[in-house]
Amino acid sequence: SGTGAGRRIVCSQFQQGWMGNYLASDGEWKYVYSAADRREWLWRIQDALIESTDCARDPAHAPILAELRGHLHAWLR
Repeated sequence: SGTGAGRRIVCSQFQQGWMGNYLASDGEWKYVYSAADRREWLWRIQDALIESTDCARDPAHAPILAELRGHLHAWLR
């Protein structure tokens, strides 16, 4: 777990009606950004089926949030 070079990060975008959503995942974590309301979520994949524990605002997970967010922003450019 954690950040670092050599890990594969996959990005995707999907749309529900007029709302655009964007995703970055490294296989352990899933980061989702909603362009419509500028909300973001961070889930550990093993918990993602229920998506009940959003870690995006937890300071302990700030490094992985920043890495996935940065990777997604670079992918969108």
